[in-house]
Amino acid sequence: MIQRALLLRDPIDLFVKRAVEKSQRDGPLSRDDELSCSDWDILSRIAELLKPFYDQSVRIQSRAPEAKNGSLWETIPTMEFLLNRLEAQMIRYGGEVDKSERKNLKLALGTTDDNLDHEQLLICIKNAWIKLDEYYRRMSDTPAYTASVIMNPLHKWHWFDIHWNTQPQWTEKAREAVRELWIENYKDTETNIEPSILSSTPDEDPTDFDQFMAPPDYYTDEYSVDEYERYCTERRQGQKTAKNFNLCSFWAGQENIYPLLARMAFDMLSIPATSSECERTFSSTKLLLTDQRSRIKDDMIEASECLRAWYAADRLKG
Repeated sequence: MIQRALLLRDPIDLFVKRAVEKSQRDGPLSRDDELSCSDWDILSRIAELLKPFYDQSVRIQSRAPEAKNGSLWETIPTMEFLLNRLEAQMIRYGGEVDKSERKNLKLALGTTDDNLDHEQLLICIKNAWIKLDEYYRRMSDTPAYTASVIMNPLHKWHWFDIHWNTQPQWTEKAREAVRELWIENYKDTETNIEPSILSSTPDEDPTDFDQFMAPPDYYTDEYSVDEYERYCTERRQGQKTAKNFNLCSFWAGQENIYPLLARMAFDMLSIPATSSECERTFSSTKLLLTDQRSRIKDDMIEASECLRAWYAADRLKG
């Protein structure tokens, strides 16, 4: 609304001015409804403050193709980005931020007439920061937020080492939580990926030569290595691959190397960052269930919605 008003500033000013000049009977507007230059300045500053929130909300409400622009792993970086923007604006308007504590926010602006509007903006910025930081801290209760970032080979734990460098206790706590998630839900689960070299043909018993080349315990040491630890210690993907990097394709190609960790990655990366896509599906289902389809079963509803989404995403080409 503010963006539209700023775009139509001249027509709005002209409309209000003409309405104010009319008689009380013909023009119900009073002079209090006329926007001054100061009012327009405040509106432009508010639009500037809200723009990062608008841009990020639009960016992460997509269907997360290639596990980006809508995947859970983008939630923590987005919140960190918005908090940093608010901190920068707080300093711009005269506030102080203690980065070491990151919770001591001070208002240091005077109360002169010239600074009164800016002081009000500073209070709004501080309140926004406090509320956003409250939700940010609650993410530590669910390790999936952190684990999803780790499952991005472009970042791994390096992102937290950089952005949480003033809060090492946060990183330590997150490492313990993700490690516990891996151990309890993935590490000791069975996998269908087994060494195929034991038999020359699938579903056939290994020959004497196959057993000679690979005894029963030949691959035990290789498959007993902790996949999560090995993945975290490996070098991150390079910057050159960051722009067009496809997380889904990456982990699909890693299933033979990290069969259990790939399952964890697909679980984490398939979680949407927002409920926007769920709401779209709900609305689409409402259009599907017409009076002529009142007896359609749940499984057919699910299948129809999956097919609709796949066709829309060009998944069924060829």
